[in-house]
Amino acid sequence: MSHKINILIIDGYSIISEIARHLDLNSLHDLSRTCRQFRANLLQHRRQLIPQTLRCVSDTPDPAWKAESVLREETDDLWSTHGPDGIRIPRLTSGRVGTCARDMVGECRRCGTVVCRNCTMKAPSSTALKSRHRRLCRTCIRAPLYLHTRTTTPETDTEHHNDSSDDLPTHTPLLYRSPCTCPSQVWICTPCSTTLRTLDTSYMRAWTWRSRYSTHLHGIGTGLGTGIEGVQCGREAHCLSARTIFKEIECDAADTRTGGYFLQEIEGIGGVVKKKVKRRLLVGDVVQEFEDEREGGKYLEREQEGVDRSWCSWCARVVLSKKDVLRAANASSSTREVGLLGRASDSDLSSSSSLS
Repeated sequence: MSHKINILIIDGYSIISEIARHLDLNSLHDLSRTCRQFRANLLQHRRQLIPQTLRCVSDTPDPAWKAESVLREETDDLWSTHGPDGIRIPRLTSGRVGTCARDMVGECRRCGTVVCRNCTMKAPSSTALKSRHRRLCRTCIRAPLYLHTRTTTPETDTEHHNDSSDDLPTHTPLLYRSPCTCPSQVWICTPCSTTLRTLDTSYMRAWTWRSRYSTHLHGIGTGLGTGIEGVQCGREAHCLSARTIFKEIECDAADTRTGGYFLQEIEGIGGVVKKKVKRRLLVGDVVQEFEDEREGGKYLEREQEGVDRSWCSWCARVVLSKKDVLRAANASSSTREVGLLGRASDSDLSSSSSLS
């Protein structure tokens, strides 16, 4: 009965066109292969549904508008790349492999922008995949998994796609962010992938710096790398045990139009007077460092092998450990057993009622 109702619902053109706007060509083709009636309903509106499928943000439907913009040399975005913070990075080429595709289109795993396969980053190597792990603090490791998969605020900045923030919604609903799937498929847009390798290198250098200037070097260390100066949690400001600190930031006259207690003038090298202001920042808790890592110099092996839960810096999602995968498998098997028992009890009740 429910199958017949679904067929009747998808028979209307208005409903079919609304569904097609959220699917690419491959997904629409897979939908038509579910049953013969679905295929017949979609086939009669084939010409109208193909132009309405999901499009990449860089796909311009009117080629004349694109040619006119190139001739006027007003499209700086074609010859530049915008980083995660909206920073413009000039390029010698457009960075595009070809025209935008229509067969494989989906949301970026990091910022949620709809991009095609030609506007995503290239498949990384196995060595680069290992560098994406970020160590979590004890609170984030011991916390339930649903606290890492549910979020009410965006984890990343999306200013590289939206120049003005007037169109952004003031209220962000509760979102579900599935765990990381970068080892099997990496679907990240080009602006988000611009600074990933640089951030991974800086993160590994922070661990090296911590080991060289710690207090464990036979008493000759400077004390750096311990306490509040350690490596922070991979979730950074979204850490479950985040804390507030004051950080000195260099600023110019435009940023400090009014004076205050937190504004200080410091004389630098050559008599140059610099202005620094203290800003309140939210940072993550300090992560743990193990003895074998300090002696061997190899870090994040527990996260790379799946022993501990970690955080992916590419897609800003949680990376499940082996224990998390085992718990999820046990939970799914238990729910299946409960469902089978419920069906068996219902069948027993129906048979007993028929006998009576």
